[in-house]
Amino acid sequence: MKRSLILLALTGLVASEGLAGQIEKKDSWILNEINTSDAVICEASTVDNGLLRDYTFKIQKVKNSHMPLEIFLHEKGKADYGPIAASIINKEILLFSQISAEEKSQSFWYLPDETKQFVDLLKSTEKSFEVKPYGDLKGRDLKFSLKGAAHILAAMEKHCNGGKSLVDERLAKLTNHPASFDQAPKVFDGSTVSAIRANYYELAEYYNQLVINEASLAKLVQQNLPNITERDNLRVERTDLVNKKIPNLKQDIQSTTARIDATEKRLLQLKTEIPAAEKQKALAQARYDEAYKKIEPHLPKHNQLVDELRYAENSLSDALQEVSSAEDEIDSNLRRIQQLDREVQQLTQTIQRLRNEIPSAQAETDRAFREYNGYDTEYQIQKKLSESSRYRSLRMESERLREQISRARETLGSLERELGRAKMKLNDCQSVVGNDCTAFINRVSELEGLVSSNERELSRLESEYSSVQREMENIENDIEREVRRIKDQLRAEYDQAASRLSNLNSQLQQAESDRRDIVEYQLPRLKSRNEELRRRIVDLERQIISLRQDVARAQSELNKFDQSVGFSKLEQNLESAESQLDTAKDQLSKLVSEDSGLKVQLPQDKARLAQLTEALKSSETRLVQVNQRLVQLDKDLAGFDSAKSALEEKMLSIKNQIKEAQDRYLRFFQ
Repeated sequence: MKRSLILLALTGLVASEGLAGQIEKKDSWILNEINTSDAVICEASTVDNGLLRDYTFKIQKVKNSHMPLEIFLHEKGKADYGPIAASIINKEILLFSQISAEEKSQSFWYLPDETKQFVDLLKSTEKSFEVKPYGDLKGRDLKFSLKGAAHILAAMEKHCNGGKSLVDERLAKLTNHPASFDQAPKVFDGSTVSAIRANYYELAEYYNQLVINEASLAKLVQQNLPNITERDNLRVERTDLVNKKIPNLKQDIQSTTARIDATEKRLLQLKTEIPAAEKQKALAQARYDEAYKKIEPHLPKHNQLVDELRYAENSLSDALQEVSSAEDEIDSNLRRIQQLDREVQQLTQTIQRLRNEIPSAQAETDRAFREYNGYDTEYQIQKKLSESSRYRSLRMESERLREQISRARETLGSLERELGRAKMKLNDCQSVVGNDCTAFINRVSELEGLVSSNERELSRLESEYSSVQREMENIENDIEREVRRIKDQLRAEYDQAASRLSNLNSQLQQAESDRRDIVEYQLPRLKSRNEELRRRIVDLERQIISLRQDVARAQSELNKFDQSVGFSKLEQNLESAESQLDTAKDQLSKLVSEDSGLKVQLPQDKARLAQLTEALKSSETRLVQVNQRLVQLDKDLAGFDSAKSALEEKMLSIKNQIKEAQDRYLRFFQ
């Protein structure tokens, strides 16, 4: 089979030979089946008809075979294309290289690259498929309709490829060109393209052998699948039992046994330690009770004296804090007064400056108003018109033209009336048969010429008059715009001066208001508050002297009482006894808690140890069963393992052949 397929490739366009029969047609696309001596070829095609040449776009595949899909472009007629044609779909460059050339026909073979994407694009779009000469090569642009292509290609898959995709993606990926070739393709001659095609078929044949062996391996696996699946699962289970489950169970049994031994040993120790701790707590409680009994009679008097001392100290502290706060507030107010004095000075200067500026601003505003109000636009327009020598000249020209137009209209009217009378005379003359009316005819003709001449003259004068009027109107408009601009400028100057005067008056009012607020309200209020605070400080200082005496007296009475009863020694003894009692209580609590926890943990650990021991026994029994079953399965699958190894060795050899053939194929494109 390999030899026949390669021979098909070497002989060229296999679908051009044999008897063709149409299978299906859709729009401009046709699906044919062609019988040759070696194979049946399925061919989907469409045509672009020209005046001197016909172009056929073909997609071919050997029916129900592993052979790859091939795409051709045929030119019938005197050769027009160069050695490479190209198309671009979705920015992908598709290259067609010349594979054969005769006197009145040539063929191009699609260099297999991204073939799956190419076919999918043909199936998924209704747009046309355009082919152009590559780069600067010659040839006209071709446009093949893709309407119906999706339908025909789907029929081709169903009829010619068992419903499977026309392109085997694994095979197609083996022939994808390097990006460097796509960017700057080589120009191959026909023999080289044929060699590439033969290499392509060789690669396809190796790939087919690989697929066949993969199918054989898959079939072999399927025939033995239950035993294979069981063996694989048992091997995984054995690995888990040997490496994880059994070692982990043994480790858990060891650690649980050690924890049980330690717990039982510790519980025996606690039977001795807890009574000893209870005894220590009782002794500490007795010492605490004795110390409290000695200090208890003196506590009411001591606490009373302490409360009196604390009250006196708090009162003194409050008074000192109030004095400090009052002094801080006075300092803050003084700083604020200084700041306000500076602001008053600045406001006074601002007020004086504004009062000095307002009279000149008022005078400027009055002057601007007088200039604006006194500017008479109509007078200024007439004045500037009278001063314009060009305008005066145009007015004179206008009057002259008006008089000429009037005289021309009178002359034209006179000629038209005379022409009317001449035509009447001519009609009277011509109404009598045999009269010689030549003189009348000449007179009418003469008068018509004069009327026409005067009409042209009148038209010329009216046109010249209109031109003069337009120029006069332009001058009037220019002068009016200039006068309006000056008026607007005077208005803007007045508005600006009035706005400045208004701003100055507003600033003056605000500055006077701010100064009045500071002088009449803020400064007096701050000074009054400082006087009030100073009087309060004097009162507080007198109170502080008395409060210091109260503190000293309360401290003295407390000291005398404590010394008289030895309160410090009694308090020290009580604190020491209380500390010892707390320590004894904590120690006993910890031992009792530990004992309780261990008594709960011990039966749990013993129960867990029994479970772990049973699980270990079960796992070891299961390991024996797994090993026995694996021995049997290895025996049953010995033939499978041997056949599988042979197939895998063969596929490895084929893969190496595929790699070598692919390398030879890709070397063409480097």
